[in-house]
Amino acid sequence: MLKPLNQVLLVKLLLFQKSKVDITITEDEKEKNLILGEVTAIPSNSNFQIGDHVIFGKYAYETFTFEGEDYHFLREEDVIAIKVKD
Repeated sequence: MLKPLNQVLLVKLLLFQKSKVDITITEDEKEKNLILGEVTAIPSNSNFQIGDHVIFGKYAYETFTFEGEDYHFLREEDVIAIKVKD
């Protein structure tokens, strides 16, 4: 397992499924190449929590393969929105 540093999040990419995360994405937003991800690891003093669902731009993250598994790194500042828990 990798632990991100310096306000970088480790995210798992998800599909836009309203029933799964209760987020509605308009057609206009889809054209902007937005992606939904689940935060799987955070640095110390992060504004996010593991399990948060975040929306970010298609080109805002970097992919790295480590020990046969893909990891997606995203800077906190590149998060456009977060699903607020009720």
